[in-house]
Amino acid sequence: MIVITGGAGMIGSIIAWHLNTKLQRDDMVVVDRMTHESQWQNLVKRQYVQYLDKDQLLPWLEGRTDIEAIIHMGAISATTERDFNKLVESNIHYSQNLWAWCADNKAAFFYASSAATYGDGEHGYDDVSIESLRPL
Repeated sequence: MIVITGGAGMIGSIIAWHLNTKLQRDDMVVVDRMTHESQWQNLVKRQYVQYLDKDQLLPWLEGRTDIEAIIHMGAISATTERDFNKLVESNIHYSQNLWAWCADNKAAFFYASSAATYGDGEHGYDDVSIESLRPL
């Protein structure tokens, strides 16, 4: 099973589309915080197992062994956000908690911040593509 945070956003829903159409995967859990009515429209034509609010994800993950990967697109990307604590909680702590869960459970963690990592991988990270997820 694959978890996509920010799955109701433009990029997250395109990732879901790619998994549905190109990789024939529908074993996804879409995670987001719906703040605009139009976000549902991004998911209408997607096939997925479950939708969770952002705050439901970490408790839902407890004890699970069937998660192959988390694709984390759920950070606050608005450059106009002025609530520092909200940014730290959403963009740092939440991301760190997801990474820690993936590391502890040997699940792949795909995360886009600047859409790139820097360095040659000597510290153990590996840039892999979404195509590396195996088809059903």
